[in-house]
Amino acid sequence: MAARFWLAVVRKAERVCLLKLFQHTGIKTAEPAVLNFNTLWISGKATMKKTLPIKENHVFRGLYARGRSAARKGMVLYVRRHRSPAVNQLGITVSVKLGCAVVRNRIRRRLREVYRLNETRLKGGFDIVIVGRRAAEEMPFDQLQNDFLRLCKQLGLLEGQEDA
Repeated sequence: MAARFWLAVVRKAERVCLLKLFQHTGIKTAEPAVLNFNTLWISGKATMKKTLPIKENHVFRGLYARGRSAARKGMVLYVRRHRSPAVNQLGITVSVKLGCAVVRNRIRRRLREVYRLNETRLKGGFDIVIVGRRAAEEMPFDQLQNDFLRLCKQLGLLEGQEDA
């Protein structure tokens, strides 16, 4: 009971803080009740984030078990539809076998950037997990991006494309 109370207090504080920010900058909002900290600033307007992180292990396991997958030299992509039609959820994993933390984090950063640059081309409403492979570390960035787009096309993730 107490947890619900504090959650409601935090949400109200978020809305009040964002409303003050909007008033200070002079931006008009249609519905203050839908504001939260998943709001981004794009060209002076508030828009909702299109991607949220996947952090729970059971979501990863469910995706591996029941999702569709496709693989290329630098990555494996797992995809499954979820309830929210407008928002994607993204998880990026790299095996410990690929090297030390520096190497794994470099692969993770490259894959996250590939996703970020192509996020607007993707349909909403999917759980997406990208599993990095060793080749992603030294592969040219353009080739890594092309591989990602090919996998997305193969799995029917690109906007304006029929579901596969």
